[in-house]
Amino acid sequence: MLRSNFFEHEDGDQLKEEYEREASLLVALLVKFPEIGTLRVSPAEEILRITYLLNQPPETQRLHEFQRRLGLSWAALTKLTGGEPRVARADIESYDGLALLHVTRSLRSVLYEEFEIITSEVRAHFDDALIVDDGGRTPPWFETDDLHLALTLEELRSPDAKTFIGFRDGGRVLVFNEPQL
Repeated sequence: MLRSNFFEHEDGDQLKEEYEREASLLVALLVKFPEIGTLRVSPAEEILRITYLLNQPPETQRLHEFQRRLGLSWAALTKLTGGEPRVARADIESYDGLALLHVTRSLRSVLYEEFEIITSEVRAHFDDALIVDDGGRTPPWFETDDLHLALTLEELRSPDAKTFIGFRDGGRVLVFNEPQL
């Protein structure tokens, strides 16, 4: 459950419902795609950042091939949907024995189907290094309706939407809202 001082405002119930909807989307995506380490949604910056954890930094050639294939996939999706071109960035942050593969997308044009595309490309290129939090496999009672997730993703484009970060930790999914400073 999300707790914050926004419940003290006059329109606290409405804000609570909006926060819960936005946070529920991140939870659903993280449960549905255990390969994703973290998700960050920032409507103010109009970005969605999907982070995958790798147990070693990939070779430059593998990263470039991943970027190329992802670009081809986005070009095909753009052609199929007739939407605006999918502009994205994929980069690596390396630490001692750990690498973070960040895929950053414009929140304005992201589609739910892209999560499947991105995750399958990550698996195809980095499966041997991908850290997957399988401790929390989707329980049988947890059903995610793809259409519902797609519609909720639309709500994140609202200028009133809040910045959230969600991540997996030992089978649990945690979501926090970032305060506006």
